[in-house]
Amino acid sequence: MNIKKILKVTLLSFLGIIVLGVLTLVIHIAMVSGGASQMDQYKANLQLARVDFEKPLSDEEKSDFTNALSKTEGFNKHYFNPNNQTVVFAYDHSKTTNQEFYSKVIAKTDLVDGKLFVADAALLAAGCPVIDKNSITYRITSGIEKLTKKLF
Repeated sequence: MNIKKILKVTLLSFLGIIVLGVLTLVIHIAMVSGGASQMDQYKANLQLARVDFEKPLSDEEKSDFTNALSKTEGFNKHYFNPNNQTVVFAYDHSKTTNQEFYSKVIAKTDLVDGKLFVADAALLAAGCPVIDKNSITYRITSGIEKLTKKLF
């Protein structure tokens, strides 16, 4: 084989792999962000809330708070952050508000130093604090998602 033929086969193979990779990515994003299943509709009702505690919680207090959370209607998941004495939890906001949910949880525990975090207008206007809208990952993903919504 001559060098031109080897180079041509190598370039076409490389180009084929790139095309298959991009096609796979587009199909994956279309499937993930596609039609709303029953689980997607449930997840659409999940809301995150945060409770800040003035002092670190003991293991017994964490267990007590976890039990109170899990016994409250609409509870989904929680996470204790030991570094700054906070707990973040998800609940179904179609059934209750964050203040009502928190009041129900606190009524089931002896913890009184917890304070429900409420975002101010500036934080609400900023959107999700986790997403870096300047990142290349965000731009590519949102662009493909917009494209698939138009196509499908």
